[in-house]
Parts: sequence; structure tokens; C-alpha cells
Amino acid sequence: MELNQYLKELETCPDELLEKDRERPIWRVTAELGVYDNWPILLNINFERFLKDIEGLDFKIVERRNNIDTAKHTRVISHYKPGTVIMQILDYVAPGWVIPDFISEEDNKRQIKDYSISMMLHPYQVKKTEGISENKALAQAIQKIGEYAIINNIPLCFPRSRGEDNFDDLSRIVYHPLN
Repeated sequence: MELNQYLKELETCPDELLEKDRERPIWRVTAELGVYDNWPILLNINFERFLKDIEGLDFKIVERRNNIDTAKHTRVISHYKPGTVIMQILDYVAPGWVIPDFISEEDNKRQIKDYSISMMLHPYQVKKTEGISENKALAQAIQKIGEYAIINNIPLCFPRSRGEDNFDDLSRIVYHPLN
């Protein structure tokens, strides 16, 4: 899916819980656009440059340390200033943060090869964004990063952008630019 189209859908998606004709209630932004906890983003950008730029995206770095798995990599934690969202940033693409179980091996290798950093978004910040659901707050943070990628022409992938209602439609995985 094209990034501009996805961002437009994120922006206009109602912040509502869907219950009718469903096994369990689900937020519309999750059903249609895949936004929920543990939401990965892949970028191809210099790690230090991105860390400098995120302040302008309303993120504040709160922790920087060697990654738990290996001391040769760096892990940064940042908070979305409006609230709710915590973003982990790694200076490499974590293989578990792509979607190897649901895409071809070729696409999986492409995601690991074509991107240089990975991020994971979570809705667990103590300070909450008022007036919206946790998933809509995640969507707002995702929009900021997507807009940043467009403006700066940075290759990006949203590996889990399909949504539960479109889970088998791999064409809904967002790549920027589209290849």
C-alpha cells in the first residue's frame, strides 16, 4: 500500500470500538489498519540522525543503553510527548519485528536487508493522551513518523499495516517508496 493513502486512512479512521458481528470487540483502527501494541516500523536512515530528528516529531528520548541481546547494538526508549506511546528504537532491524510467519521468505529477507533501524510502538506510557483510545494515540504517532519519512524521502516499511479484517492481503503492507 502507498504510504500517503495509509496515512490518510489513519487520520480519518473513527476512534470507535467495533462489536457487532464480531467474536470480540476490536478498535476500528486495529481492524482496518493493523494498529495495536507491539507495532513495528522499519526505516533506512542513519541511527544518530534519526535520534536527533525525533525531538521534532514530538518524541523525547528517556533512555539509551546497549541492547539486552547484544552489547554491540544500541536500544533507545522515547516517549511521545502528547502521551500514551512509548517507542523502542534499535540501531538494526530486529528479525522478530518483521513478519516472517505471514510473508514470503523473499519479503522477509528484503525487510531485513533494505532497512537499517527498527522501532516498536507500545501504548504503555503513564501519561495518557486525553480524549482518544490508546490505539488512536498509536495511530497519531505512526502518522508523525510516516510524514517524516515522506518529507525526508526516507525508505520506510510498516510490516503490520494490513489490519485484522485484511490479514491475508499482503498488498496492504506499507512500503515507502513503493517498489
